[in-house]
Amino acid sequence: MKDKLVERVGSYSVNNPELEIRTEKIRLAYEFASKAHEGQLRKSGDGYFEGHCVPVAQIIQKWGIEDEDTITASLLHDVVEDTDVTLEEIRAAFGDRVARIVDGVSKLKSREPGENVDRETRRKILREQYLEPGVAIVKLADRLHNMSTIESLSPAKQVEKAQETIDVFVPLAESLGMWVVKTDLEDLAFKYLYPEEYKRTVDQIDNDPRVNMNFIANRVSHIEHILATHRIEGEVEVRLGGYWAMYQKREQMVLERQSDPEGFGDINDIVSIRVRTTSVGDSYLFLGMFHKAIREGGIDEIDIERLDEYIGTPRSNGYSALHTNINTSKGALEVAVMTSDMEEFNNWGVVSKMRKGEPIDQYRLKSALIPNGKEDKLRFLEPVATALDLAYAVGPKRAAQVSGVMINGQKGTLTEILPNAAVVEFEYNENQTMQDMQQAEYVLPETRQMMKEQTRAETIRLKAEEGKVLIEGILAPRGLVDLSDLGDDIVSLVLYDLDNRSLRTLQDLYFVVGRNHIVLSKISEVLDRREITKEKLGWSTIVVSGQDQPGIFHELSGCIAARNGNIVNLRVTKKENIYKLRIVFEGIDKDGLAAMKEELNVKPLFVGFRLV
Repeated sequence: MKDKLVERVGSYSVNNPELEIRTEKIRLAYEFASKAHEGQLRKSGDGYFEGHCVPVAQIIQKWGIEDEDTITASLLHDVVEDTDVTLEEIRAAFGDRVARIVDGVSKLKSREPGENVDRETRRKILREQYLEPGVAIVKLADRLHNMSTIESLSPAKQVEKAQETIDVFVPLAESLGMWVVKTDLEDLAFKYLYPEEYKRTVDQIDNDPRVNMNFIANRVSHIEHILATHRIEGEVEVRLGGYWAMYQKREQMVLERQSDPEGFGDINDIVSIRVRTTSVGDSYLFLGMFHKAIREGGIDEIDIERLDEYIGTPRSNGYSALHTNINTSKGALEVAVMTSDMEEFNNWGVVSKMRKGEPIDQYRLKSALIPNGKEDKLRFLEPVATALDLAYAVGPKRAAQVSGVMINGQKGTLTEILPNAAVVEFEYNENQTMQDMQQAEYVLPETRQMMKEQTRAETIRLKAEEGKVLIEGILAPRGLVDLSDLGDDIVSLVLYDLDNRSLRTLQDLYFVVGRNHIVLSKISEVLDRREITKEKLGWSTIVVSGQDQPGIFHELSGCIAARNGNIVNLRVTKKENIYKLRIVFEGIDKDGLAAMKEELNVKPLFVGFRLV
């Protein structure tokens, strides 16, 4: 991992370069803040100014920001909050912009227990103005340094600060497109929030075969060969994903049954190969040539479902790139293609604009507050964001269930633009699985994209359910209700015999049947040819469901054993207190099944069951 080719996203280090005092204004701020904080100490025992204020300014310079007022404000950012100096004194000495940044940072400052301003006062403070980019940048540098030196705090305080970092400052960094800073903050917080999971994640990712230098060097050289062959000017870098981001992504995929909970093989951006070209046209050209080479190579496989086009349709925070993914023998691998300017913005967002001296006023953010016990959860959004945008910013899965909203105590609509510092309370419908797409024209592009993805996924799910029910009709005479009970090997043969290249999983089959793209008679023919019949298998299936209670499996297994039957397969699913049990068994003839059905009909445990 020491090769310059490879870097982990973020990888924050407390070892910052010496502070460069480039202007008279910065020198005066240094002296002013040093004197104001004289005698103050941090929890670690270090002097407050040299131990915190100076490192915050160093971080900002390390980010490549040379803006005089931002560096000046970073040195002064705690003066008003922690000393007798007033905001008017700051304004008189250093100007209005510096004073606004210092004031904004002070308003976002977390207080110690016992010093909390009341909820209404905090809300009033936030309503006074939108969050300027300069304030956000200084505050993010402040939080980054505090999180990197958090070891001197009590364990309880460490967890509190880490959670606040995840809840408030990670979304803030993401809103400004500061992906590198976002990742730094996430990984620093992860270490204290879930120490055991953090250690396990670090160990698993650092030992993943895709981070092996031989694997990386081979893939990079292959891409460089494609660039050279087609005379495309470009550079290749390898970026390793952040630990928290990979952990969160894996946990979500596990919930959706798309990933193994014990590894990261299904996570495609553990390693991301970044191809930087000199033009948008070359980016598209490379992607086409890369896909052609993969198909002709016959070793790796392109994952079409993970192909994303963020150049024509950038994300709401401005991220632009073409993403493709290939499945390799070592696991999924992401390849991203973009111009060099795009990649700088992808990593640094608003900071990349400041480096070039470009205006950043359009990156102002408004706040939104979600009541949470005695505190408010704080989120930052674009000025034109709606209530539905806020819901998706908090969490897409839960947002799909949002059915109503209260804004500042009044009934509102999901499509109305939120006022600054609005207090927002959502209402939920647990049975709702997606939002009405008619609302999509009123939301931010990224929210719209998430809504489209949810609608597509739900459409596929519903069609797959329809297909599964239809297939059950031809399985029941064979003693089955679910094809998966045949086992993976037999299922693979059935899918192969159906001669449809789109069929890779049973869900694919259910979906195409639900869409009427495969007739049931063809599936029956394949099952007959594979001798999947009641006569050949001798199988039967019983399905029961209801309120979970003891004795259910014991009764069923006893009923089967009493007739000399053997259990072939057993599947149990539970949701809250509702169970569904499916048992495939063999060795019981037609008369035995009839007697079994008669016996179960009089047992109170089995009010409803299905036996085939």
